Amino acid sequence: MEKKVKKFFLFWQFDEEEKWLNDMSAQGWQLTEIKRTKYTFKSCQPNTYIYKLDYLDNSKEKNQEYLNSIQSFGIEKVGQTYNLLYLSMENENSSEQVFELFSDKQYRINFLNKLLKSSTMTISCFILNLLLVSSNTELMLAPYISTALIILIIIWLSGLSKINKKKNVLEKQLIN
Repeated sequence: MEKKVKKFFLFWQFDEEEKWLNDMSAQGWQLTEIKRTKYTFKSCQPNTYIYKLDYLDNSKEKNQEYLNSIQSFGIEKVGQTYNLLYLSMENENSSEQVFELFSDKQYRINFLNKLLKSSTMTISCFILNLLLVSSNTELMLAPYISTALIILIIIWLSGLSKINKKKNVLEKQLIN
């Protein structure tokens, strides 16, 4: 049996998305495809698969090297949305366990830095668009578009703040 679910996660909610995917596995649903906000699952034994998300670099060579290396550990690529990679691993003992993709704190910090860098570029585009729209006095919808862009900027800044807090906690743990 197949099941399609539309669900929306913001870029800083990757932990919640991972948890949700693993909860779906616990209920007997294997992720087979991901397209932005549309998840496709097929029926399986509960807890058969464990899921993890990772963020890729923009280098195709490095990404392919990385994918080849993780496959040797039994980790498979389920899908990709932009640079966010969806990975799964068969859970051999069918208990609730999570495979550790981020083997050390520095790797996790690097992941968060990539996410921060990408998100910072996105917010820069929002700000640039806001400046362009608000400077165009002939555009009748300018106040509405400007308001929408301001709301997006606030949401994005909130997400950047949450990612930065996670990163700071990890960096403090590395020092101690």
